[in-house]
Amino acid sequence: MESGGSFMKHKRGRLRMKKIGAIASAVLIASTITPAVYAENNVASESAKFKDVQLYKEDINFLAEKGLIKGYPDGTFKPNNPITRYQAINILLREIKPDVTNIPDVQYKDVKKGDYGYEEIALATALGIVSGKPDGTFDVSGNLTRAQLAKMLVETYKIPLNEKKKVSFKDVDDKDWYAKYVHILASHGIITGYEDKTFKPNNKISRAHLALILSRFLKNKDKILSNADTDGDGLTDREELILLTDPKKKDTDGDGLDDYFEYVSNVYSPTMADTDGDGVKDGDEDADSDGLSNLQELAIGTSPYLKDTDGDSLPDGQEVANGTNPLADDTDHDGLLDSEEGRFNFNPRNRDTDGDGILDGDEVIQWETAAPAYLKGEPAYPTVTMKSRAKDAFFTEIQPISTAHPLLNDSIPGLIGNAYSFNTVTDYDSAKIKFHYGNSVSNNDFQPAIFYYNEKKQALEKVPNQMRDPQTNTVEAAVDRFGVYVLIDGTVWDQAWKEAPGMSNKERARSSGDLDNPIHFTSSLSVVPADVDQAGSKTIAAAEDSGLFTKDSDRDGIPDYYETNGLIIGTGSLIKTDPNNPDTDQDGILDGDEIKFEQDKEYAVLISDPNKKDSDGDGISDADEKPAERLVYNVTDEALAVFSDLAYLDVAGMSNSTEQAQGLFDFSNKDVPPIPLSKESIQNAIRLKQKAYLVKNWEIIGFETDAISGHSGVVFRNSYSNDIVIAERGAADLAGIINNLDVLLTGDIPQLDHALALARKAIANNLYSDIYVTGHSLGGFNAQVISYHLINDSLAKNQFLSSKTAKAIQKAVFEHYQRTVTFNSVPLFNKDSLRQLGIDLDVYTNPEIPKEEIGKKKYEAYITNYQLSYDILTILGKYSKSGYLGKTVMFNYPKQAPKTVQNAPFEALKTMIQEYGKSASGGEPSNPLELKRFIINFYLWFSINGQEQYKKLVNEELGQAMEAHGIRNFDQYDF
Repeated sequence: MESGGSFMKHKRGRLRMKKIGAIASAVLIASTITPAVYAENNVASESAKFKDVQLYKEDINFLAEKGLIKGYPDGTFKPNNPITRYQAINILLREIKPDVTNIPDVQYKDVKKGDYGYEEIALATALGIVSGKPDGTFDVSGNLTRAQLAKMLVETYKIPLNEKKKVSFKDVDDKDWYAKYVHILASHGIITGYEDKTFKPNNKISRAHLALILSRFLKNKDKILSNADTDGDGLTDREELILLTDPKKKDTDGDGLDDYFEYVSNVYSPTMADTDGDGVKDGDEDADSDGLSNLQELAIGTSPYLKDTDGDSLPDGQEVANGTNPLADDTDHDGLLDSEEGRFNFNPRNRDTDGDGILDGDEVIQWETAAPAYLKGEPAYPTVTMKSRAKDAFFTEIQPISTAHPLLNDSIPGLIGNAYSFNTVTDYDSAKIKFHYGNSVSNNDFQPAIFYYNEKKQALEKVPNQMRDPQTNTVEAAVDRFGVYVLIDGTVWDQAWKEAPGMSNKERARSSGDLDNPIHFTSSLSVVPADVDQAGSKTIAAAEDSGLFTKDSDRDGIPDYYETNGLIIGTGSLIKTDPNNPDTDQDGILDGDEIKFEQDKEYAVLISDPNKKDSDGDGISDADEKPAERLVYNVTDEALAVFSDLAYLDVAGMSNSTEQAQGLFDFSNKDVPPIPLSKESIQNAIRLKQKAYLVKNWEIIGFETDAISGHSGVVFRNSYSNDIVIAERGAADLAGIINNLDVLLTGDIPQLDHALALARKAIANNLYSDIYVTGHSLGGFNAQVISYHLINDSLAKNQFLSSKTAKAIQKAVFEHYQRTVTFNSVPLFNKDSLRQLGIDLDVYTNPEIPKEEIGKKKYEAYITNYQLSYDILTILGKYSKSGYLGKTVMFNYPKQAPKTVQNAPFEALKTMIQEYGKSASGGEPSNPLELKRFIINFYLWFSINGQEQYKKLVNEELGQAMEAHGIRNFDQYDF
């Protein structure tokens, strides 16, 4: 029997068996009706109850109530009896009710015109439902086989194959005449076969099994038939009718682009060959401005919507012109990206350019890495020269460190320009760091020197064996470690240490009698009752004996003398505090607990800045941070809210020049300067005013906008910690929301390819930066998808990436991905989410984030979703029984008079949707395209036919929920 019988295997199956048992007898009852009775008025419409039906009862009754089948006069159905070919025809004709006249004659050996049932057989033949047997007979009384039923069903309704689910059976070979029909029905679950994975095509079919199979189809008829795609252009025939396109043509408007391609673009019309009216056909347009037309891209397999399909920093058009492969970032597979080969004069189309038997990427060469070119005008510009394999040369970077750094700032005596961070994972034979300086910083006493910042000791250390070349204005030194290096005027540096209080050279201080240069730090905190004359006439010993260096008026642990004259720290900076205030910056921490000094040490150690409440500027006061984190910038959730806001920024409009905008776009040129967020126009654009200060030391280093998919994302970098934030933008308007209904319908949207590509480029260009992801609204959905791939180590699993690039991204993600925070994000739906609102349509059908991942604990450590209780998407998520990846934190909105989902307007909206769906003009949607039309038409109908309800629901209740959605609302919350 059909696999429906397998439900007897376990308890849950037996319960389901009862339901299906009441289904099974319905389809076959039609076989008892007389020949010419496919007309509606000749069959019973009342619900049928049959005394001999147990299995498939619901299916049999379903068909009986539709008037498609009947039982026998004695009240039985005889479910196990076979059904004839002729009886099956009548059932199907009864269901489709064909409006056909002038039926052509048919010639069957066993059925002649005037014979009983001839008209029905002739009609079924004309409709393509049947075609007779090879011997020229119809076999009127022959029992219907399972294979014959499969053909009859498919041909009657023109059922398409479900490409996403292909099913095979042991006893159905692709060469069999019925194979196509069996595979089509199986792909939709209309037939399931037997437990031994056979179909038994030649078995006679019983009345009960016909009922089961036909019932399965009719219950899902609209959904199944809505997927028919006659011309194979990616749009179903039903969608083609809605779009007014030709279901028999892939390219209705003849512009060279398939109708589906144009539809999903949200830019091109499938019924207009020149959508924008510029005289260029849509197929000849260049959607991504990469130098290739849309038709050219489709022909070679590159993406018409991605400028750089393989992510090697070369536009697709440039690769085609150069003869490299735009579908592989390393055309010749030599370990060097196509964009890297030119640096060493290698041929990207020849893996061994010099023919020495060594791949270009494995050639050991000497090469130089420089800081970004926009820094060449700075007082100090560094380079590093190394010797290694060529393919490893691109994992070295030099980044400037802003003087906003809590330690490496302008207070360093003699600092020339900025400190620079040198990073690499390359195994190198040797490395030489060279600093170039300008004439403007040079003078007669100028002694430039390279210093290394020893983070563990919190001190700058002069690099030994330096070589200065005054002719080229350079200083060079061999180094055995990477990290932070600075260029300092040694004359100024030495003088600062000589003059600084706390100098530990006790003998020199004593011999000179110089009381302005105390001999050493002391841990003695005894206080003397009277001040001591510091005129210089006393000896150091007398000063020490008199308590000059131990008096501590405010009892903060630092003697007055050092508070007044300053304590020198390892970077040469001098820290002064108020000797009469134990907590100079009023942060709740004693000055003596913020700066540590010990007897006979050369310098003090800064735990936090006693003159700043927030030493590292991360928005967390020193008192609220652990001592080890007070000088380390922490990317807070408050800051990420600001970045989510800034994702809506018009980056190109905020740029200083077209060249800067072009360079930052998609990281196409790292040598253009970033855009500082301290810029007045940007600060004014931030809607979270109370939190705007958190991003003043950040800059925009890359962005991407795509008019086709609507995607927009911005990448930010902290100017001194080098952390990066990938911020995804939400939909800007109602049109954007409607165009992205695929978030609900499939769980996948065209934007995601762009969002993931931007994330890959951001990480590949910042391999040593900690990574954060954020987004608001639809951008929050994108952020969850990016994070799903980050957490599951699948971001770099891209068909176009070489193993070199993939491994570099994977390593960076493993070492540096920190967390993701979203705000009023689009939720992750489930199959029945739309049904909660009264629309009978499956959604979330092919999600980028699998359904089973939602709610898993492993994501909670990385992803936090902040939602406002009366936000429109929060309400929708509650009503549609949706979820998020990671943990959700709910804030009451508004704070003073919080509203929740119980106050929400969705019950009223649901009622209106149901009313509209029943109306003559409504019509319930059964596919994505119809849903978009449904929403637009519902909005128009509702505004016209329910003006009072419309005003209250849209302007008041939904309006408040939309107001709650804005990112600016998070300004009033502490995370």
